[in-house]
Amino acid sequence: MNLIIIGFFILLVICGVIIFMMVQSKQKQTNATSSETLNRRIAIIQENFEDQGLLESREPQESFLDTLNKDLVNMIGKLAPVPSQEKLTMLNKAGMRRPHDHIALFFQQIAGAVTGVGLGILIVFTGVDLFAGLAVALCLGLLFYLAPSTEMNRKIKDRSYKIDKTLPDIIDLFANCCIAGVSFDIAAGYILVDLEDDPLLKPVKEDFLAWQSDVNLGMDRQESWKRLVDRSESKNIRYFTSLINQSEKTGGSVAEALFKMSDFFRERRKQMIESEIAQIPTKMSTQTIVFIVLPIVLLLLAPVGLNAFRMVSELFG
Repeated sequence: MNLIIIGFFILLVICGVIIFMMVQSKQKQTNATSSETLNRRIAIIQENFEDQGLLESREPQESFLDTLNKDLVNMIGKLAPVPSQEKLTMLNKAGMRRPHDHIALFFQQIAGAVTGVGLGILIVFTGVDLFAGLAVALCLGLLFYLAPSTEMNRKIKDRSYKIDKTLPDIIDLFANCCIAGVSFDIAAGYILVDLEDDPLLKPVKEDFLAWQSDVNLGMDRQESWKRLVDRSESKNIRYFTSLINQSEKTGGSVAEALFKMSDFFRERRKQMIESEIAQIPTKMSTQTIVFIVLPIVLLLLAPVGLNAFRMVSELFG
């Protein structure tokens, strides 16, 4: 009977891993679309073909396996609940904007929870107390369930960090284009095309390409700036869009203000780094106390504690 139960939970773990790998594979395929392909699609839209069928004919043809994979993912996706607005916002800020990204996250959580609970239940059959084993199973299941959300929060912070680090240089490029008499939209086209495919530049490039796509599709300027702000946790993006939006309303020159803003962002980043450096001695002293001093103290006090325990046991024994 015990072997049947163990086999059942092992089967659950294997199924969870298989589903996780399938969804991950689909997510990697959808994320393989490069910025060059996105720019080419924008260029096709800008050409304003009269025959809509010509636009559709330029889309890459899907193979049978791609179609089967898409149908399978859509079928599995129907099992996933509709994500809340808060989760959609977090997915957006984490750069997970494909149609099935929320499905992938949901099944990662379910697969993780099943794996954690399965591992915990297997511990029960090693001779551990039943209630203790079930408690460990629940804890592991909860931990594995929350792991994808933790990873998503890490991605949000990482994207915000990269945007804050690269945005001042991007602002300088926009300012130089504005001084040369180029409009902001045309400058964005030149700058985004010439940006390198560097991991550090990827978040800011993705967000501005999405903004450019919104503008080319005729979205209201106010709404396009708002969507740009909503794509990350970076406050610098909010300040930048507010400046550009205000200049578009008033019609004034924005080049000088952009140069000042980029210098301000660099100075603020420098101050943050200096503040982190100043906190290093405090952090090091805390780690020294926790990982060095405390173990030594416990090691020294252990014999005294054991003797005291023996004396109390003999006294009441």
